[in-house]
Amino acid sequence: MKKKLLLILILIINISKAQKCTNISQTVDSQGIFRIKTNDNIVIDKNKTFIEIDELVEVENTKIQADFIKLFPEIINDKCININSKNPSNFPFTICRDFVNFENQDKQVAYMKGSFDLVNKSNDWYFFKVKAFEYSGYYVFNSKDKKFYFFETKPYVSSDKKMIYSFSQDNHRFQLSLLKSNFNSQLNYEVSGKFAVDKIKAFKHFDDYGLIIELDKKKLVIGNDILDAEECKLKLEIT
Repeated sequence: MKKKLLLILILIINISKAQKCTNISQTVDSQGIFRIKTNDNIVIDKNKTFIEIDELVEVENTKIQADFIKLFPEIINDKCININSKNPSNFPFTICRDFVNFENQDKQVAYMKGSFDLVNKSNDWYFFKVKAFEYSGYYVFNSKDKKFYFFETKPYVSSDKKMIYSFSQDNHRFQLSLLKSNFNSQLNYEVSGKFAVDKIKAFKHFDDYGLIIELDKKKLVIGNDILDAEECKLKLEIT
């Protein structure tokens, strides 16, 4: 009986080890310092305090946009919005609701037709929802540094507005955008594979903020072809 229990225990341990993703391909683009830990490198820290974080609520408020136009006329008018990203690798661009004569515009700026709406404001942050070719998503404007921060999908915002993040997933990658306003730092993170989000928890660690993310990697099958047979679990801690 003891031998059977020992064999079962060994089998469970081996299965558990096999379930952890070990061979992962990651892409990191950041402004500021971030720490990314995976699986067994994550340790329990009693100084972490888990916090509530809510998905952005979109509201229709023409007064907010009218006030923004008065405050920042160089950024927006009734027809166009000029987006200058915090990320230095992203060039400035302008989105206009109506057709513009591109021949008469600044050659250093990309112009395109699209739509934009100011869907919320919170403290120093203005949340714009933008739809344009290759530029769709949420652009969050900071009134202090007058820069935009990009989020591919609808962001989540901590109650004190010190952390904003969004994530997306498809057959080929899991993508995360994370902004920590207390350190004025932003991270764009990707891991390759067909990942599904199991849990995301936000926490505060002294004056810093972070996320614990649990992902399940699924087998990728298209038609009769198995493109990626690996199934495993990946746990991330990002601070």
